[in-house]
Amino acid sequence: MAIRRVTRIELGQAEKRLVKALIREIDRDENEESPKGAPIIVCEETLSYRGQSGDHYFVVWNKFEGMDDDLRNLIVWEALSNSKTLDEDELSNVVVAMGVTTEEAEEMGLEI
Repeated sequence: MAIRRVTRIELGQAEKRLVKALIREIDRDENEESPKGAPIIVCEETLSYRGQSGDHYFVVWNKFEGMDDDLRNLIVWEALSNSKTLDEDELSNVVVAMGVTTEEAEEMGLEI
C-alpha cells in the first residue's frame, strides 16, 4: 500500500489553554502591554530567489520547555489559524509555525 498513515496529535486541556493564551497574545492590540511571561511572536517574511514568499512564525515561550516539538508546533498553528489577526491569505502564506524556548531561540540566532 502506497499510503503513509500518520497519527494526528490531539490537544489535551493543558495544551488547549496554551492555545487560548497564545491567541490572546496574537490578537492583543500592539499598544497594550504584554502580560508577564507572555510569548514573543516573531514573523520572518521570506522571499526566495524564485520570487515566492512565505512567512515563518516562531513563538518564543518557555512554557514549551520539555514539550515535544510536534506538539509545540501544533499549538502555534492552532493559535495562528484561530486568531482574528491573520486572514485567509496571510494564513495560507505561513510555511513555518514553530514553538521554541528562549534558549533554543538564542541557539537558532532568532532575533527577539
